Amino acid sequence: LKPAFVGMRDGANSQKNVLTTRQETLDIDAAKAGQIASARSVEYTKDLLREVVGEAVEQCKILTVPKDMDALISLGLGMAKSAITTAHSLQEFARMNPALFQKLKTLAETQESLLLIVAVSEQREAEAQELIAILRGMPDQPNGKENLKMLGLDNWQPLGTSDLMTLEK
Repeated sequence: LKPAFVGMRDGANSQKNVLTTRQETLDIDAAKAGQIASARSVEYTKDLLREVVGEAVEQCKILTVPKDMDALISLGLGMAKSAITTAHSLQEFARMNPALFQKLKTLAETQESLLLIVAVSEQREAEAQELIAILRGMPDQPNGKENLKMLGLDNWQPLGTSDLMTLEK
């Protein structure tokens, strides 16, 4: 696959994930002991946890939820001991529910990672040009803007040299 472009949100093409708990949770070990709510696959959630915890996480119990907001609500309602979400989602949650947000704290965060990447098959690159043009035009169309918003994005950007180097790691 050949990367074509990367999503943008508020002028940035990358994000961090954060491990968040309730204020009374003392540390990462205590957070790992309970359920961890996540809107990602169990495998990817454990990869993120390995990055922030730096040790084996195979015994962690993952509560899979549809969206980051659901993970944070699960945490707030006591259904999970911690949640792993994007920092952006945590900021949105602070605006939506400031009272519950005040009861939370961030224990750890990941390195920056690129937002959604659009890639095309190198063998079918010519055939993909129409689809690429449609996706690139999304910000200019009312329905396209709404669809981008559902993806948590507001635009697309060609990948720069540093972005390509990040992907190769």
